[in-house]
Amino acid sequence: MAPSFLASLVRHPDPAARRAALRVWDDLTADRRATLLDDPDREVRRSAALCACPHDARLTAALLSDPAALPEALRRGLLDRADAERFLA
Repeated sequence: MAPSFLASLVRHPDPAARRAALRVWDDLTADRRATLLDDPDREVRRSAALCACPHDARLTAALLSDPAALPEALRRGLLDRADAERFLA
């Protein structure tokens, strides 16, 4: 699918379609990313946060308290010093 089509799914009524938009995360505008980070569906929000966490320690910190997101957040996320030390201990 074309990236522009996937990006257009950000406001689609079906959460599965909105999750498909995450495949082009790097091509989304800041507004479209914010829309997905604030999505009404928990899975879409979690997936969007996982896309954003490599560049955002605040989002990574929030994901660390979510057991479903923890492994990937540790693998991909930007950790602040306190969290890095806590998980290394």
